[in-house]
Amino acid sequence: MTKKPIKIQCPYCGELVVPVRKSRARWVGGATGAGLGAKVGGSFGIASGLIGGAIVATWLTVPVGVGLGYLLAEKAFTKSRCPKCNEKLN
Repeated sequence: MTKKPIKIQCPYCGELVVPVRKSRARWVGGATGAGLGAKVGGSFGIASGLIGGAIVATWLTVPVGVGLGYLLAEKAFTKSRCPKCNEKLN
């Protein structure tokens, strides 16, 4: 069963359109979160004085950083736009 796209009326141009979302921000947020997770995890391991601890801490914090970065970028930067006039929709 396929979903039918929902059409809404754009408040700017008045046309019935299917909103378009750009997803690039989610991937950039995930990559940034991975970098920050690696930095934090490596710092925890090095502070404890164990090189193996740095590797393990990095492996544990990178997935958390990816998830948080992805979700924050999705909420903050991906807004729906009208394909006709390219204005942000609520």
